[in-house]
Amino acid sequence: MRKHLLFVMALILLVPLACTLPLAEPKMDSTAPPPLPSPTFSPEPGPPASPTPEPENFIRQEASRSRLDPYEIDDVALWPLEEALSCGDEWLSSLDPQSGEIILMLTYSMPMRPEQLELYTGSGPHGIRRIELLNSLSGLGKLVYEGGQFIQANSVSGVCAQKLTLPASADFDVDTIFISFENPAAVAQLGAVEMLGRLEAYAKVPVFWRVPLPGTPVGLAANQTGRVFAATEPNGLFAYDMEGNQLKQFPIPDEAQLTDVAADPFGNFIVVDDGYGWFILMSPEGEHLTIGGDGVFGAAAVSHLNGNLYLLMGSQIHVYTTDTGEFLRLMPLDDLHTHTDLAFAPDGRLFTIRDYDWDAALLELDPLTGAEIDSISLRHSNITDTLVRDLAFDAAGNLYLLYGINAAQIAVHVLAPDGTLLKRFGKLTHDFENIPEGEFFDPRAIAVSPDGRFILIADGYEDEATLTAFLLETEP
Repeated sequence: MRKHLLFVMALILLVPLACTLPLAEPKMDSTAPPPLPSPTFSPEPGPPASPTPEPENFIRQEASRSRLDPYEIDDVALWPLEEALSCGDEWLSSLDPQSGEIILMLTYSMPMRPEQLELYTGSGPHGIRRIELLNSLSGLGKLVYEGGQFIQANSVSGVCAQKLTLPASADFDVDTIFISFENPAAVAQLGAVEMLGRLEAYAKVPVFWRVPLPGTPVGLAANQTGRVFAATEPNGLFAYDMEGNQLKQFPIPDEAQLTDVAADPFGNFIVVDDGYGWFILMSPEGEHLTIGGDGVFGAAAVSHLNGNLYLLMGSQIHVYTTDTGEFLRLMPLDDLHTHTDLAFAPDGRLFTIRDYDWDAALLELDPLTGAEIDSISLRHSNITDTLVRDLAFDAAGNLYLLYGINAAQIAVHVLAPDGTLLKRFGKLTHDFENIPEGEFFDPRAIAVSPDGRFILIADGYEDEATLTAFLLETEP
C-alpha cells in the first residue's frame, strides 16, 4: 500500500512526477524524428466550435525550443511575433520534400494543463496533418487535431494573416507539442504556437505578515505553542510569535556557526552548532536543557514518536536522544549522491531530499537503518533546472515542499498524505530590487505550524532576508 500511494504521488505532483527508478526520461535520437505518442482518442470532424474564452488567470506561453525532423533544424516558429519581420520562415519552402512525415516538436518551459492552442500562420491550417500533446516525463499523450477537422480561423493584424484557435484540453500537464506537416511549404507558413492553460491547484494564499530577518537564514522551526525559531548565519537565533513579533534574540557565542534549528514534540527546540560541534536542547525561554554531540553539524529533525534527534551529516545520519544527549546509532546513506534536510511525517516515517540541485528526488528512509524505502522524482521538466530547498510536514501528514527553482516558478507545493496535490502558491521572482509580499527571490527554509494554518518561509540573504507567514483558510 505504501508503494502504491507513493506512485500515486508521483502522478499527481506539479507535473506527472515519475518514480525515479522505474521511469526513464525520454531520449531523443538526433538522427530520426521523435515518435509521436499514442493518442487517447481520434477526434472526428464536426461542426464549427467557438474558441475557448481566455479567463484572466490563464497562462499564455510560446515555445522555448523547437526541432524540425527529419531535417534536423532548430528554432522553427520561435520568434516572438512582435519582433518578427515576417510570418514563418519562407526559406523552409525550398527544402526537399520527404517521403515520410515532417514533424515539428515544440517544447515549452512551463508544463501546464492546456485548454487551447493558438497557431499564427500565413495561410490557415492547410498542410497540417496532426497536432498532438505530450508530457515528456510521463509519456502521456493526446491527439487534438487531424487534417480535415474544423479549426477556428480569424484574421489578425501583424506579420501573420491568421490566428487558428484550437480547443486542446488535457487532464495531464503538457510540455511538448508535435505538429505533423504534409510538406516544407506548410511549415514555412507557421509563425508561432502559443499554449494557453492553467497551473493545477495554483492558489493565491494571503500573506499574514512579513518582517525583516537579521541575516541569511539557515533554519526554521515552529513548535506546539505557537513559537517560531529562526537561525541565521553565522550565529543569529531568534524567536517570533504567530503575529510576527520578535520575542527574543538568544545570546550565542561569536565562535558559533549555526547550521539548523528544529522543534521537539514538547515545545522545546534544538540548535545545531558546527562551530562547537554540538547540539543544544533549549526551552522556549532559552534555558539550556541538554548539550550533546561530538563534531556534529548539518540538518536536524526530531521524531514525533520517541523524541530522538536525527542529524544529517554529509552521507550519514547520526541519531541521539534529546533528553540525555546520548549517541544511539549511525545510519549510512548512499555516498554517491548528495542529501539535504530531514523531516518526519506524523506517523514516524522519515524523509529527505536527494540531489536537490540537479536531479531532485524525495526519499523515504527506514528510521532505524537509513535504508531507502522508496523514491519519487521532483523534477518538473526535462528542460528546466530544479532546486528543492526544504520540506516539512504538518500534524495531519500534509507535505510541504519548498522550491528555489522549478518550471512553474512556484515556491510552495502542498501534498496530502495520499499524494494528492492540494495547492501551490508563492511565486518565485528574479527581480531582487522589487519583491512583492508573497513572492520569493531565494527561499531557504520552510516551517509549518502543527495545525497547518501558518506556513512560514525564510527568504533572501544578509540584510535582504525576510520571514513571511502565510495564513491558510481552514475548512468549514
